[in-house]
Amino acid sequence: MFADSACFLAAQGLHRGASMQNNGDPQSIGEASRRLRGDLGDLYAAVTRSKEDVSARLGTFIRERSYASIAIAFGIGYVLGGGLFSRASSRLLAIGARLYGLKLARNLMGDALHVQASRP
Repeated sequence: MFADSACFLAAQGLHRGASMQNNGDPQSIGEASRRLRGDLGDLYAAVTRSKEDVSARLGTFIRERSYASIAIAFGIGYVLGGGLFSRASSRLLAIGARLYGLKLARNLMGDALHVQASRP
C-alpha cells in the first residue's frame, strides 16, 4: 500500500521538498499550515465577536424584561426536563381546552342572541 502511495505522490510531484501547485499558487506544507493557522485565528476572532454581541443583547433583554426572562427560562427547563409529556401537562392542557371551549361557546351564544335581539 505504501509503495502505491509513494508512486502516486511521485506522479503528482509531491515527493520530498516539492511544492503543490494549486491554481498557480505554490504551497508547501508549512505555507498551508501557516495559512490554516491564520484562518483559524480569524474564525476564533469572529466567533468571539459574535459571542460578545449575543451576550450583550441577552443581557439587555434580561435587564429590560426580567419577568419574561424568568418565564422563558422556566419553560425551557420544563420542556428539557421532560415535563411536556407528563400527566400534569396533559391535565393542564385539558383544562385549558375546556376553558377556551366555554369562552368560545359563550361568545357564539352571545353573538347569536345579539343578532336575534336586533331583529324586529
